[in-house]
Amino acid sequence: MAPPIKNGAIEAHLRRAREVLELAHSPLHRLEHTLHPYVTYAVLPMFAFMNAGVTVSTGGVDTVTLGVFLGLLLGKPLGVVGAAWLAVRVGLAALPKGVNWPLLCGVGLLSGIGFTVSLFVSNLAFEDAALQAQAKLGVLAGTVLAAVLGVLWLLVCTARQRASSVETRVR
Repeated sequence: MAPPIKNGAIEAHLRRAREVLELAHSPLHRLEHTLHPYVTYAVLPMFAFMNAGVTVSTGGVDTVTLGVFLGLLLGKPLGVVGAAWLAVRVGLAALPKGVNWPLLCGVGLLSGIGFTVSLFVSNLAFEDAALQAQAKLGVLAGTVLAAVLGVLWLLVCTARQRASSVETRVR
């Protein structure tokens, strides 16, 4: 007859079994299941809405200007921070000592600063001078706002870090 197993041991075995099962899935499978709700409830409805032929009014702002502006202000920071998060999560990279996620978000905001390449690509993408001007306006507005927000974000983050390090030294 086997000795009785205590409740704590059963819970430990179950936790270990869950960990082993989680590791049995590939990183791509885990990423797919993590992104599933976002894709289902945000990306697909937006895709369907945009492809339904519904006209979206931007209140006087040209769609090219708005697209370039949002691409620099939201797209680039999301791409930079998202790629870094994914690399850390998968184990390809680690945050350097002294770097935390709020600081990396500030760097992501600063990545929205785009002059030379953004202006060059807009000139290649649009042959019409009016569309090129709209794209340039989006680049300039997105760059200025990304720079201002990035600097302010980093100032707030570093001020908090300095304040917490001073509190730690005082104790």
